[in-house]
Amino acid sequence: MNISVNTGTDEYIVRTCTFTNCLNGAIYVALSNGGKASVINTQITGCQKNGDGGAIEAFIQSGGILTIDAQCRFTECTAQDSGGGISADITGENSKLIIGDGVLFDTCSCSRYNSSFISAQSHQLFNLLDPQLMSGNDYAIKTDMQDTADITSNYGGGLFAQNQNGGIMTIIGIPFIQCISYMFPYTVSSFGTGDGGGLYAVVGSLSNILTLIDLTFTNCNASGLGGGLYIQSTYGASAYLTRNFEFINCTSNQGGGIYVNSNSFISLLDVEMNIFNCSAKYTGGGMQLSAGQGEINVTGVINITDCNITGNDGQGSGGCISLNYPPFSNSQFLIDGNINIKNCNPNTEYQGVKKIGISAS
Repeated sequence: MNISVNTGTDEYIVRTCTFTNCLNGAIYVALSNGGKASVINTQITGCQKNGDGGAIEAFIQSGGILTIDAQCRFTECTAQDSGGGISADITGENSKLIIGDGVLFDTCSCSRYNSSFISAQSHQLFNLLDPQLMSGNDYAIKTDMQDTADITSNYGGGLFAQNQNGGIMTIIGIPFIQCISYMFPYTVSSFGTGDGGGLYAVVGSLSNILTLIDLTFTNCNASGLGGGLYIQSTYGASAYLTRNFEFINCTSNQGGGIYVNSNSFISLLDVEMNIFNCSAKYTGGGMQLSAGQGEINVTGVINITDCNITGNDGQGSGGCISLNYPPFSNSQFLIDGNINIKNCNPNTEYQGVKKIGISAS
């Protein structure tokens, strides 16, 4: 299905449809000049594409708005390039992609960025809305650990989110369950590929803002950095993690639960983060904070429990947490909260970081 809307008074609605085994993707969407489209209560199963967007490929420009809502389900969709479930390129002021309650990605995959690829640019707004799981709505990015071929990607096993050129991106309230990011072919790499088992989020360019709120990561794995979450800021951009985060049984080479890489500014702002039973092969069994040329601020409470190093007979660094930055850089850590670590082996690694606000037992 091809959808093109280039007038602000027009809207194309796909409601209660079923797409099965489509060979060139299910839906192609091009929106501009305020044009709108909605995909509502629609099931897309077994669709594939040689390029981007196994289920939906969207180009949203100059105030276009695409809404995906109301029990839409993407199952076993694949793409050879980006976004097994959804690939969205969003540019221009007031352009929006809104994914609402009830949407489910189940066993979607691709060769580059798994489940969904989101690129936000030029003062647009991208929101993944609060799923309100307590009310019974099911919004999850989920894969099946039993079939590795169906869940592997280079970056972001569940979601790849890229924010650049003045974009504003907010991701709220998503559980990432059993997502995997591996480099291709299936070999281990510490750097560059296989990062962000659940979510790979990168923000770059001055005035860009990325905000992550209330996310959970369970049984996620990365062959590189960040078993649950890899987040990076560059070129004057800012990233914020706030409210509640949970990492359970996640693994990677570095930063078993979460890897934070700041070359600009990243703030864990009034966060309550629990990291439990995560592990890394080399450094940061629970989490790794790395300020290459930037700043990392921490306020709130981070609890890291039962995390460890698995490689080199357990002789790696920072079973619970690893904090580091290169010598003679302009980097800094500001910890104005509590980081509580318990039952980790080995405990904590500091490279150029004062031991501030961290307690171990």
